[in-house]
Amino acid sequence: MTTAVPPVVTDPASRYPELARLRAAADEGDLDTVLDVLEDLRETDPDEYAEVSAVVVRSSALDGALEWYLSGNPDNRGARTLWAHRVIATIEGGDLGDDPAARVRDAEHWLLRLCSEDPTDPHPWTLRLATSRLLGLGAVETRRRYRRLLEARADHIAGQRWMLDGLGPRYGGSWDEALAFARRTAAEAPPGSPSGTLVVAAHLGRWAEESGGGNLYYLARPEVVGEAETASDRWLAGPVTDSVATVRPRTELAVALGLAGSRARALAHFRALGTLVAPGPWEAAHQHHERLEALRAQALADTGDEDEGDQPEEVEEP
Repeated sequence: MTTAVPPVVTDPASRYPELARLRAAADEGDLDTVLDVLEDLRETDPDEYAEVSAVVVRSSALDGALEWYLSGNPDNRGARTLWAHRVIATIEGGDLGDDPAARVRDAEHWLLRLCSEDPTDPHPWTLRLATSRLLGLGAVETRRRYRRLLEARADHIAGQRWMLDGLGPRYGGSWDEALAFARRTAAEAPPGSPSGTLVVAAHLGRWAEESGGGNLYYLARPEVVGEAETASDRWLAGPVTDSVATVRPRTELAVALGLAGSRARALAHFRALGTLVAPGPWEAAHQHHERLEALRAQALADTGDEDEGDQPEEVEEP
């Protein structure tokens, strides 16, 4: 009797109890708890801080809580950063409200102060990449801000992802620019750094846009497969923790390698993910979920077939 494959889960709080508790605190307007936890993460794990913050800022209960808190604590860095992040997240999520440009300018003003007070903090610089593109300040200014981010922290994956988005066609750039940036970043990333997987995010983005997520010819091109396999191997060459920050790069690698026919490596990432996937790359491949579900089933069954090596699969010609 065949056992059904557990459905995918896209909510990271289902796997990480600490995140579930933090999101519940945000939904209840318990800003003291939220700020305490985020401050600990900011000091100990900047990548995790960025991903956890991105989940927390989706809570609309933060609006009133932050306004009240900042009225009595106007100099609190964590609260000011979270407020600016909340503004950016709501606008980029399509909730424009009244005068979104004015709200972005307010966020930019607060972030500018934060960067002036402590230029070594990478998080305000990362958020200023978003305000730069939302305000239409252009590529030169966005690149200047990114250089300042690199001075604060060279391998800040959240900032690198926001920069990658800003270089793509959506904001007036091109996939050639985005891929050149991703390749430089990957080449400079040390083994074990998720920054090395940025090139896979770029390839998936280009494939999804140019093919509509249909034809797999692009992902199966030898140079694309080679870059994805190299990114996977270099990342796994160092210690990789099981954390919120690793879900997206693992999903991107699992999807890209699985669709390209690099089966063994895809299985390793699906096994590490379990039932959890990042919604963006998973939904981008929705036309090929049957193929990916077969890989998930094998990975969750822990068959160990990855030792047989990768066998390229045929894909349809464009």
